[in-house]
Amino acid sequence: MATERWNDEMLDRLAGIVEANTQGIADLRSAFERNTQGIESLRVLVGDLREGQALLTQMLVEEREARQEFRRTTNAALDRIDRTLEELKRNRDNGN
Repeated sequence: MATERWNDEMLDRLAGIVEANTQGIADLRSAFERNTQGIESLRVLVGDLREGQALLTQMLVEEREARQEFRRTTNAALDRIDRTLEELKRNRDNGN
């Protein structure tokens, strides 16, 4: 009988260990699924961020080009104004 009881105790302990391992595996699977979903969400967010970064970069390039064009046209206008003023000064100095 002592051997039978010992075997029953061992089987009960083994069943407890198996149950704990089964629960641990289930918990790990659940955590793995949540992590997988989180990773997929992050992939989507990274894609969105890359698109946003590309858009902002394009906007920056366009703004830089617009500033350069403004600078060129402003400088050209200032040159024309300077030439006009010089012409007016010459005409004034010549008595015209």
